[in-house]
Amino acid sequence: MIINFNYKKIWTEDSKIPIIISKYHPAYLTDCLWSPIRQSIFFISRSDGWLLIYDLCYKINEPAYSLKISEAALTSIAINTGSDKLLLGDETGKVFMLELSDSFKSKNESESKKDFIEKLFEREALREKSIEVTLKKKQVPPKDDSAKFLKQEQLIKEKIKRIEEKYLPFVNELLSQAEYRK
Repeated sequence: MIINFNYKKIWTEDSKIPIIISKYHPAYLTDCLWSPIRQSIFFISRSDGWLLIYDLCYKINEPAYSLKISEAALTSIAINTGSDKLLLGDETGKVFMLELSDSFKSKNESESKKDFIEKLFEREALREKSIEVTLKKKQVPPKDDSAKFLKQEQLIKEKIKRIEEKYLPFVNELLSQAEYRK
């Protein structure tokens, strides 16, 4: 997970485009942490003192749970070694300890949920790669037509030269006849 100003963006390692982007929020995201137990859960702290907990098996674009922790900006998140308590720090130096509910710390995540998350990331990564390829195709620089234009210019010059070769003797003859008549 990479934090980017006021959006959450999740990338795969080989993609330039994020596979998941959250809605805009005026509060900056200050820290995030993936759950060491459940691969579908991550925690985010914000500059307005809110903690957001996302469960990608439950909702992708919205937090599964949110809680106002402090009036000051939350600056860091950590989880204890037993993975049952979440530790949060704010900019004033206060530390908060929250006990996670069983649904957020359960170690027996079903295989179907693991498969769901893996397939979700694979599908979104594939979708983003196809979008990237499509955008590259649309941004192909125009092919170089200078050789074509150069050839056309040369043909025009040759036509002008032939016209001049036929026309100039005709004009000179007319001029000499006009002078002769004077």
